[in-house]
Amino acid sequence: MLTRTLILPESDARLAVRMLRDAIDRLDIVLMLVLGKDDRATQIVEWADKLAKKTATPDGNLRGVVWIRNLETRSIRDALAELVDDPLPRVIVLNFFDQVKAELGDADTIEPLDLEMAFLKGHQS
Repeated sequence: MLTRTLILPESDARLAVRMLRDAIDRLDIVLMLVLGKDDRATQIVEWADKLAKKTATPDGNLRGVVWIRNLETRSIRDALAELVDDPLPRVIVLNFFDQVKAELGDADTIEPLDLEMAFLKGHQS
């Protein structure tokens, strides 16, 4: 069960973009965006969610995950284009100031340790 992951709706693009922007605008978390809805994306989200959960404290959590499953919507692609260039990576990590600190593409090795390293880059200013 995913507890630290926001899954954007696939059928309502306006809501999905609003939810994505709201998640990005939060100043208190390092955010990992995972793109795609294939088996690889599903595995990455499961790992990322577990890694985010491990840093939870009674006061909250400094990490969150957003799963962007529908990449066909122009408004989602436009929102992502504000962060990264095409071709879109599989994983994007934003720091507290909404700056891209890490990207992992399909050609990269993406294992739990790689995701942890990406999260750690997000904690750097």
